[in-house]
Amino acid sequence: MFATPRAVRITTDECLSGYIAAYNKLLPISSEKKKDLLDLLPLIPPVYHSFYKDLRCTDQEDIDPDLIDNTV
Repeated sequence: MFATPRAVRITTDECLSGYIAAYNKLLPISSEKKKDLLDLLPLIPPVYHSFYKDLRCTDQEDIDPDLIDNTV
């Protein structure tokens, strides 16, 4: 009598496929904003910590992250 509705999962790539990126890299944030975000790390799951720690600041030199020695 009635057709059963089908659930269709749409991926993020499919949702965003019609959009063009406005920037080719992340925009830097102020040092104060980064400090505030890093102060919130105890409330953020550890899996996301590297994202916040790696955010670029407006007063930071543009250094290729592959050239930084992270073994120290």
